[in-house]
Amino acid sequence: MPNPTTNSLRIIGGSLRSRKISFPDAEGLRPTADRIRETLFNWLQFNLQGKHCLDLFAGSGVLGIEALSRGAASSLFLEQNAAAANSIADNLKRLGLESGEVCRTDALNWVNSAVNSDRTFDVVFVDPPFSSSAVSDIFEALDTRPLFSENCKLYIESPVPLESMSTLQNWQQVKSKKAGKVFFSLWKYTRRDLKG
Repeated sequence: MPNPTTNSLRIIGGSLRSRKISFPDAEGLRPTADRIRETLFNWLQFNLQGKHCLDLFAGSGVLGIEALSRGAASSLFLEQNAAAANSIADNLKRLGLESGEVCRTDALNWVNSAVNSDRTFDVVFVDPPFSSSAVSDIFEALDTRPLFSENCKLYIESPVPLESMSTLQNWQQVKSKKAGKVFFSLWKYTRRDLKG
């Protein structure tokens, strides 16, 4: 059976720098551009070694794989599209990344069901399809779920600025930029609801 995967990306840093990953054409799949990834991982450079990452709406998987290349202890990839999920699993195997785990599921449903989760994450990547309402929905859900270590970092891409979401209880925006039509920002988990 011919391989339907026709697209590729380069890992831009870490132990796997310049290695390629492949990914299929899939509706809404929009891999993070090299320029944006470079900025993101400059923001995170001191927050990845030994950390546990969650890649929501993983798509190509490039964010979680880039994190593993740069020393993250683990990455959990959530992806609903079967071809994309299979492609991430193939890339992890080919690159020898045994600490990567792929779960074929809807990211929002997974987060909403994680009320009693015993797993916590240090870095969370959120890059949903721009054609959906997933950005605001997932952000609201992430505000109240016990999934995060203290000072967890949340990276999010959106077709609109997210400053208006800074009123949420448990997240504080610390970095933001725009590249073309993409707004991207980094948030810090503050756990304000657990203080005082």
